[in-house]
This record gives sequence, structure tokens and C-alpha cells, in this order.
Amino acid sequence: MSDQAETDLPLSGTRILDLSRILAGPYCTMILGDLGAEVVKVERPGTGDDTRTWGPPFAGGESAYYLCCNRNKKSIAIDLQKPRGVELVKEFARVSDVLVENFTPGLMQRFGLDYETLRELNPRLVYCSITAYGQDGPYRDRPGYDMVLSAVGGLMWITGERDGEPCKVGVAITDVVTGVYASGAIMAALLWRERSGCGQYIDCSLLDVQVSALANIASNYLVAGKEAQRWGTAHESIVPYQVFRTKDRPIAIAVLQADRQAGMDRRPALRIQPQTCGKPRGALAAGRRGAGRQDVRRMGRAVRGGVDPLRPGQQHAEPFRRPTGSAPGHAGRGAAPDHRHTAPGGDSDPALRDAGHDSPAPAAAGRTHGRGTGQCAGLSTGENRSTAATGGDLAESHQLSVRSCQ
Repeated sequence: MSDQAETDLPLSGTRILDLSRILAGPYCTMILGDLGAEVVKVERPGTGDDTRTWGPPFAGGESAYYLCCNRNKKSIAIDLQKPRGVELVKEFARVSDVLVENFTPGLMQRFGLDYETLRELNPRLVYCSITAYGQDGPYRDRPGYDMVLSAVGGLMWITGERDGEPCKVGVAITDVVTGVYASGAIMAALLWRERSGCGQYIDCSLLDVQVSALANIASNYLVAGKEAQRWGTAHESIVPYQVFRTKDRPIAIAVLQADRQAGMDRRPALRIQPQTCGKPRGALAAGRRGAGRQDVRRMGRAVRGGVDPLRPGQQHAEPFRRPTGSAPGHAGRGAAPDHRHTAPGGDSDPALRDAGHDSPAPAAAGRTHGRGTGQCAGLSTGENRSTAATGGDLAESHQLSVRSCQ
């Protein structure tokens, strides 16, 4: 992407201080980076983000898991257990627009890096905390992972075959959706800051997001007290809307009311009885009897746009191969990650220079280890030196224009 295109992105000129790790927080900051923000990722000296080692597969020494949510970022290693490391984070917070963290509630306060402390240094700071269960309540101190929260939040209960056990979704969707929610909340807070001159605190929990994402399932219970159940690939209200077996391979069929009115259900290749449409049990039985005898190619010709065969082998790779994906060059900063990522802290020197420091860091803040230099999202990296800075005030290079936010 050209320099001009970089500056034309909506969040260009916005600095994100990313203290998060694993998936939900990094996914949030990656979205902001894709939109043009400068993301400075703070990692543990030596080991870095936990997901760097979550493989195989690996590419260029980095796990595919880590690469999936850490593009367009600079890495700086800081030891928060040491006073100088804490001071350096404060210096970065002075000149940042957004801080994102996903530590257990209370830990940032013990470090002296909580919102109330940092807002005194930078009243315009948007501070986003991502936790499992929120900042208060009986579960606040519990750690939480996607699989556990999908169970607690009801998603696992409604996922799986009708007569089978609850099942987790194939991707860490609770973490991913939390990252999306958090990025939207941050952008709303930045918009509010433009009007008020003041930052905001965002409390984003995986449990809140997961319950919200239950959508119509939650509404069924809130409106009618209806308990949810598992339907496999079927839908409790729309028929046909599921995967059917055929003599070739499984096939996904979705026919909505508008499709039926257009006559799609009357095409003989489907053999679905019109009188059963809208009646789940009868229609499911009719759909299985009819569709189960059809060739996939005939089905595809019968209902264009409503039928899609599931191909054997690596099914999840299909969206990346089909011509219906994004046009070449459309992804921009959101394209496949560059495999030439740096070791933890590998961007320390340029990140410090950009924030107003010229000198390398003392050992008090930790020292990086691992591979040599490389490139991350087109940013040149320095040597893997220690990561904190000595002397100087980062705010000197970043004039803050703020109004009272008391």
C-alpha cells in the first residue's frame, strides 16, 4: 500500500497502545490497525504473546495463530514487573489515543496503570478493558477462555446435533466477536472525544458479548420464555434451511419465504412439498426424502443462490479459492499477514523514536530474545535491543490539546 493510501485510511494518525494478548484484544487492535491506526503492541520480554508458540503450523518462525491477529503492529517488549517498565507504559499512554488491555480486573490498578491514574496524564485517552466476566460481580476474578465463555454464555448449548452433546464452534467465535465489539466501541469513543475533548473508559466482557450475540435465540427466551435447543445444521423456524445428504456429497440448502414466492420450491428437482413449508417437522422429513435422492449438480441448477455443495477435503479453504471473494488488492492492510514478523520487542527502536525517544532502553525494562530483524506490515525493525527508554518526556513530541474532563 502506498504512503498516500496509508494516510487516507480513516484511523491514520491514531496511536493504539496494545497491552492485550491471545485473541480478543489483539483481534480488536488488528481491526484498528487495518483501518490505519499505528498499533504499538507491548509484549513480555523474551517470550512475547502466548500465541507466538501456538502451532503448528508456523511461518517464518511465527505460529499461524499469532499471525492471524497481529498484522499491522509494532512490537515492543516491556517488563511490567519492574518500575521502569511501568513508567515507560505511562509515557506511551501520555502520547497515545487508545489503550487496550485484557488483564484480570484489578491487576492494572496494582501496576498503577488503571484508567483513573492514566486519565490524569492524558484526559483524552480512550481506555478499553477486555475481561471474561466484567469489572464487578461474583465472577470478576475468574480467568476466562473462549470455550468456557461459550458454555457459560449459552452458545455451546445450542450448537451440535439435536440428539448429541453440546459442541463448541470450530473457531473461537466468542473471542473474535468480542474483538469486533471492542473495536466498534473504541471508534465510537474516539468520535465522542472529537465532540467533547474527553476520553472514555470501555468495559467489554466476553460474557456480555456472547449473551448479546445469541440474537434471536435470546429474544425467543426474553419474549416467550422459550428454552433453546440444538438443531444441528437445521433451523427451528425456516425450512428448508440445512445441510442434506445426497448421493454425491452433503449439500446446503436455504430457501426463504421470498424464494418460495418466486417459485423456487416448485422446481421438480427439489421435490419439497409446498404444503409442509413453514412446518418444521413435516418439511424436514420431506426435505430429507426429496433432497437425499438428488444429484448435487441438478440441485445447483434448480435453485441458484439457494444451494451450495459441500466439497470433500479441506472445506474451510474453499472461500479463499473461489472467484466470489474480494477482488485483487481489495484487502489492503487487511491482506494475508507478512510472514517476516519480528521477535518480541523487535520494533522497539522505531516505536520509541516515533514516540519521541532517541536512546535505546536500559535492561530495567527487560531485554528481547529470539530471531534477528525482519519486517512487520512494512515497518523497518531495528536490532533486538532492550526496550525501555532513558530520560526525556514522550509528551514533548506529541502536544495534547485537551479540555477539562472532570
